[in-house]
Amino acid sequence: MGQAVGSPESPRAAAPSAGADRGRDPAPDAPPAHARLPRQPRFAVARPRLFEELARSAALPVTIVRGSGGLGKTGLVVNWLEHGAGSGAPPMPAVWLDGSTLAAAGPIGRDAFWAAVLAGLPGRAGASPATGPPRGAGLVAALRAATAGRPVLLVVDGWNHAESGELESELLAAAAAVPELHWLLTTRTVGALERRRSLLDLEVAVIGPEALRLTGPEVAAMLRDTGLEGEAEEVLRAAGGSVRFVRAVRLRALELRAVGPVGLADVLRAVALDVRSMLESGAVAHDLAGFLARTALPEAFPEELAVRLTADRESGPKMREAHARGFGDFAGARDSEFAYVPLVRSALLAELEERYEAELPGLRRECAVYLSERGEPVEALRHAVASGRLRLVAGVVVRHAPALLDDPARQDTIALLGDLPTARLAEYPLVAAVLALAYNASGLHRARGQELLALAVSGARLRARSADASERMVLAVVEVVALRVGGRLAPAEAAARRALARHAQMPVAGRDRIAAFEDTLLLQLALTLAMAGRADDAAGTAALAVTMASRSGDAARKGYALGVAAYLDAAEGDVRRAAAKVERSLSKGWLAPGTNTYVAAPLLLARSVVAFEALDVEAGRSALEPLRGDFETSEFWPQILGMTAMFDLLAGEPARSLGALRAVASRGRELPPTSPSLKLGLDAAAVWLHLGLGDGTAALSVLRRHRGGGRWTEMLEARVHLARREPGSVLRLTVHTEGPASPRHRLDAAVLALAARLQLGDDADAARRLEEITGIADVFGLTSPITLLPAPDLRRVLAAAAAHGVELPVPAGYRPVISGDLPSVLLTARETAVLRELEASGNVAAIAENLFVSVNTVKSQLRSVYRKLGARSRDEAVAAARRQGLLRG
Repeated sequence: MGQAVGSPESPRAAAPSAGADRGRDPAPDAPPAHARLPRQPRFAVARPRLFEELARSAALPVTIVRGSGGLGKTGLVVNWLEHGAGSGAPPMPAVWLDGSTLAAAGPIGRDAFWAAVLAGLPGRAGASPATGPPRGAGLVAALRAATAGRPVLLVVDGWNHAESGELESELLAAAAAVPELHWLLTTRTVGALERRRSLLDLEVAVIGPEALRLTGPEVAAMLRDTGLEGEAEEVLRAAGGSVRFVRAVRLRALELRAVGPVGLADVLRAVALDVRSMLESGAVAHDLAGFLARTALPEAFPEELAVRLTADRESGPKMREAHARGFGDFAGARDSEFAYVPLVRSALLAELEERYEAELPGLRRECAVYLSERGEPVEALRHAVASGRLRLVAGVVVRHAPALLDDPARQDTIALLGDLPTARLAEYPLVAAVLALAYNASGLHRARGQELLALAVSGARLRARSADASERMVLAVVEVVALRVGGRLAPAEAAARRALARHAQMPVAGRDRIAAFEDTLLLQLALTLAMAGRADDAAGTAALAVTMASRSGDAARKGYALGVAAYLDAAEGDVRRAAAKVERSLSKGWLAPGTNTYVAAPLLLARSVVAFEALDVEAGRSALEPLRGDFETSEFWPQILGMTAMFDLLAGEPARSLGALRAVASRGRELPPTSPSLKLGLDAAAVWLHLGLGDGTAALSVLRRHRGGGRWTEMLEARVHLARREPGSVLRLTVHTEGPASPRHRLDAAVLALAARLQLGDDADAARRLEEITGIADVFGLTSPITLLPAPDLRRVLAAAAAHGVELPVPAGYRPVISGDLPSVLLTARETAVLRELEASGNVAAIAENLFVSVNTVKSQLRSVYRKLGARSRDEAVAAARRQGLLRG
């Protein structure tokens, strides 16, 4: 009988031979299938973490230990049976059955298997040579008799050699009917028994490849005496956790160390050469060796890509054979992809470059196209660049530009494209533009980025002369984006209009060729027009892009299109429409964690505007949070910083953002180039923050830099004058609002005009104005023009609304963030002290003596006071200060 490990006696008995066949007697001189436990190498490492798991699992009816060749399944079980102790000790005696010996002549037959089992059990109920092992109830009875009523663990090493069907059904029936018999099956593959275990009435435990792979400490233990113990983690990575390849590293290290000093790189090269020698020696069939080399290019590959790379329709069986031999393992969803052990892959790549060099460009092209199709842009770009085909590179770039510009892919994009010659980049302006954007966004080599943007513009214009209609359209958009990102908004707008005209004239065939990204091209044109202040044109272009994206059925394209459209609506003040588009996009699950921040930026900014109008600080900050980490590298950095400031204002923390705005202003050259119109938005935020701090003078000083800035500056200036109780100035600025205006500007003008008249005590026209205000606010979902009124003015407006039975969108309990009743002039504490001394004495020398400063200091501060008060003498200054409430009269 076979060795009963852990029992008091382990007698030997005849057993079926390696050549045993179904129903045939084994040859008399064949080796028994379970004569003894396999020998283990002297340096086999104990694995207590798995001993305990084996001990727990072995108490169940069936335990499966599954992993590819080389993961140490056999060694683990033998080591456990021989050395397991304490909580990791085997719970019962064990009998070993060697499946590979039984399967020497083919898959294990039913009769051979059960004959070996019955011969190995303690009762030694061998099968009759004439009839073979019994079936059904007879087999159950024989197994019961063979266990002699004592628990036995039957280890079948190499269960993957067994046939499925009848044999697996009988094993399950035996496990259910003979509780004394516990099965431990080692296998390389996921068999029917494991797949069905959730439907079975008995418990089946599985110890899979993730558990079998070595850990760092286990690798270090295997490398003892090699001098490589300190590099166990790197060996672990290179060997993929495989016991076989760590053992190979150990043996090679000892051999090389005997000759002289050796490093890990030398050892790994030697092991890789051993793998190549095995491939070339005939140990691996020629067609399998070619398959392995050709599929080593991608880090992981499914069967579909393997077929593309090898033109072999039998790729699936070859992947399974590679797995069985321990060259790699299956991973991914439902184990759909195969990845080679890094050591094996390095050997295969060397083999590929030497033996199949002529095929390399074509293989890289297949990898690039496939990976691009399945949305892995960095790996697709890596293979495209390595292929040397810039047209292929451009194809990957045009399809995945936003993803390639996102962090952390951006650094890979720079690394992959940065070494391309300038002359080649000029031939492919799209590639030049994306590299330029990556440089700009990274905050490094911005001068190089600007140079490449110029190259992209000139290259696009030159290339367009000989391009077909579809390529000319792409090149036109490249030119637009290059100009816009370079901060040249006026020429970008002109180029965008030319591109739209070209798009309108494109033939159907030309549009079909760009159908996969036509909506993305239009969205870039829409963003450019919006940034240039052409809101209506931008909205129409974005609407067309949304329609195209919706027809495509691509959720990502539709989500991006809706995000840009919502951003444009929010910027113009149609917050209700923006909110609907944000909701549509979110309901489709497009904005999942990890979504590309460049692509997500428009939607997140629109979401923040919706939250701002709802006075929801938490939701607004949450929307901006994904963008704030790298806002300095984003094309949208002015909007991100501006909206962050507005939420700080709502939260009553204006000083924090004002400091941030000043810091940004001091290092503007370090930020991506942007247009003057977008920078105006930052000054608008600064005006609001100054008002929140009660500093109307500072707010006006910011606005003076933008004289003639149109409605935007007029409405902000009117708000400053309202806070300073200057209603006449407010009415003067709000009267010129005829003609086209955004909803926000229209509501601003109506609210400010009403507040100014109420300051004057004039409520004669309040009912009409309140009706106009509620109409605009309700249709467009706007509240901030009302809620951001200075506190005294908001109280007056709410009182007037109540008097006329009008309900304004101001929540109960809302606390205004602008205090109102600001002085027209704001003096520093030192200037105020000098002014008071001036009122008392008028003598410069006496003021200097009283304040303990020099005469020159007093003169300097007086000049500042006179300038702020618009005075030319002491008497004018004192009188103006009293009028402003800066001195008691």
